[in-house]
Amino acid sequence: MIGPRGPLDPGRGGPQPVLERRTANMARFYDAMLQGKDNFAEDRELARRLIAVAPSLPRILHLNRRFVVQAMRQMAGLGVTQFLDLGCGLPGTNAAGQVRRGFAGPVRVVHVDHDPVVVAYGRAHLAEARRTAVVHADVRDADAVFAADETRELVDPSRPVGVLLTAMLHHFPDADDPHGITRSYMDRLPSRSMLAFSHFHAPDAPWHMEDQARCAENMLVAELGSGWFRSRDAIAAFAGGLDPGPQGVRALGTWTAGRRTREPPLALCGLAMKP
Repeated sequence: MIGPRGPLDPGRGGPQPVLERRTANMARFYDAMLQGKDNFAEDRELARRLIAVAPSLPRILHLNRRFVVQAMRQMAGLGVTQFLDLGCGLPGTNAAGQVRRGFAGPVRVVHVDHDPVVVAYGRAHLAEARRTAVVHADVRDADAVFAADETRELVDPSRPVGVLLTAMLHHFPDADDPHGITRSYMDRLPSRSMLAFSHFHAPDAPWHMEDQARCAENMLVAELGSGWFRSRDAIAAFAGGLDPGPQGVRALGTWTAGRRTREPPLALCGLAMKP
């Protein structure tokens, strides 16, 4: 990571969802960056300021959605038909839910988020959906996620599971041990389970990309409490002990295209299988 560190707001939530309009909110900010409708002026203002210092970030978030689609389809092609979508965000920004609706087979998806407003929106949005559920839990607490009634009903832990940690891990500071959080899920799952992950990237060069990453990180941490850019080695380590396959860790937007970027990207992604 390249900037000052701060605690992630655990957001374990009170009994009632509260719409806080005085400051930007993580889920609404992502929605604003993706030009959604579930955001307020505060979220759009932060998005505007962030785009001014890192113009490629909106494209990165759109590419992240595309990566989720590609990764889920690739996993399904390998026989993985049940998924944990960790840090799902608002329904309008959630690619996993859209992919699920496009599958012909019996795909099961458990969406997990700590934000009570996200959970309320998600449950309302999926009220009539089959083989899907929204769990209100802190992603850092794998015990709570696996113990939730919805997870126990939909996910068979004896069969391979696809774990989605996309655009999520960069919101955990080193103090939370994001690599350990990732292992806490994969260690519970059987062979041939898979992990899809994406993460903000802090390139070493050229200087203007390094400067964009630093400025964006400082703004995200100051305004939202999280959003750290890590090195390629630190991002690749999320697949530690897993088989990353021939594609390895690469830039968002190049997952299936087979093309190279002209300059170091500000986000990387990977898909790995448990041996």
